[in-house]
Amino acid sequence: MVLWAYPHHQTELHKYHKHITSKFSSCVGHAHVTQYEAAAQKFVLQHGHLTLADTHEFIDIAYSHLNTDGSAQQSDKSSKG
Repeated sequence: MVLWAYPHHQTELHKYHKHITSKFSSCVGHAHVTQYEAAAQKFVLQHGHLTLADTHEFIDIAYSHLNTDGSAQQSDKSSKG
């Protein structure tokens, strides 16, 4: 559906799809991958010069959301008490 609406972004969307699919394949906590994806998209929106294909720019975000000692994981643990 998105590709139909934005065919000129095919290369960008294909690269991002491969990136996110690899995160789902390698991470047990799929909810964390979903949170990572939302954070990465927000990051791209806040930095107008980036696209979703610039996955190398998401390293800190990935660490925060996908590693057990990342800050997003730590705040999630503390909120659960």
